[in-house]
Amino acid sequence: FVPVYFGNQVAKGDISIELTERKKNIDITMEYNTALYRQETIQAFIEHYINLIRNCINFSQKPLKELRIEKTEVLWDTYNRFNHTVENYNYHRDLYSVIEEQAKTTPNHIALVTESENLTYEALLSEVEKMQGYLLQQGINKGDCIGIHLESSKELLIALLAVLKTGCTYIPLDPTLPEKRTLYIQKKTNMVAILNDKKNDLVAKEKMCSNYYVGKEADFWKENVVIPQIYVAPSDNAYIMFTSGSTGYPKGVQI
Repeated sequence: FVPVYFGNQVAKGDISIELTERKKNIDITMEYNTALYRQETIQAFIEHYINLIRNCINFSQKPLKELRIEKTEVLWDTYNRFNHTVENYNYHRDLYSVIEEQAKTTPNHIALVTESENLTYEALLSEVEKMQGYLLQQGINKGDCIGIHLESSKELLIALLAVLKTGCTYIPLDPTLPEKRTLYIQKKTNMVAILNDKKNDLVAKEKMCSNYYVGKEADFWKENVVIPQIYVAPSDNAYIMFTSGSTGYPKGVQI
């Protein structure tokens, strides 16, 4: 493989290939857009192409779909690298403690990216503690079922983590669900509270449980709180997922 720099500075297309037959060999010339492809990518492409031609010659009776584009040793190397996923997990830890450990290791690394801001692990856990402090102030106790009625947002992730850190079980409530179905889920889980991001949304208007606003303008985001240590066991429920209920009443599964 030898790079050749043509006189023109702009490729005619994203990528093109030209084969020129010589007396004893065939020259392969590729022109490509350097803004789209790296030299290593093009080199790999050519090597695969040559290997495919070689296999066409050596195994001319085989259907094209059965011919490999990579050499056997390269193929096995790729398999081994991508399938080397063995990891020793500690099954006696809860999810939040794993995230806390990552935060201690890389506190300034980005943990959350939104359209308007990025949060480091340290900043994310600080926000989680503020919401957890708010939940505890409202009388939320370990083991309570908490509904999460939030749109996709920073507050949604923080709410999930805050509920887990408090030792509670969260129940996702799709904001597009019919009110009757939401009330049914509240009743079946003995839900004690719903976290909402809309001040005037009366999702719990029948007073089956409390409704707490945890949107961007909530006052607790400005507070600094001291959080008591709550032991959360790996065997504790993390969340309850309900089916859509399209063929009857929604059915919940504890995870």
